[in-house]
Amino acid sequence: MGAFGEGMQSNDTALDAIGSAGLSCGEPRKQKKTLSDLRKGKKSIESLFVSERGWIKRRPQAVLGLAEYLLDEGFDLGPVRALIVKALGTELCLRRLECWCEPQARKDALLRFKDRLNGKEVPKKLIEQDNEGLLSRMGRMLG
Repeated sequence: MGAFGEGMQSNDTALDAIGSAGLSCGEPRKQKKTLSDLRKGKKSIESLFVSERGWIKRRPQAVLGLAEYLLDEGFDLGPVRALIVKALGTELCLRRLECWCEPQARKDALLRFKDRLNGKEVPKKLIEQDNEGLLSRMGRMLG
């Protein structure tokens, strides 16, 4: 069963990118080391987007998921901002939005992420809602 949701970190591609970058919560030691290396300057933000033969930078959902993860961790995304803005533009096009069960919810999530990228405050509850997993959504719906 795959991950599903309109948020940047709530799809399989995004989760694969986060894991591929060494930041998966399923591998806490590797995650801690990667975060430490980034904070100490031993590893660059750019290098995370070109790991694994560059597959992440070619997949907009991967770019956005990894970018939001790093934003949540307080990193400056300036060095990869152009890549992120391009991915946002791709995902905001009507053709891509129509692939989603809830196109408007996806668009809203993308615009909230864009606001965050531009330094605007977005309520944490909305971000959590965007990235909520399928099982918790079903549980909420079933009561």
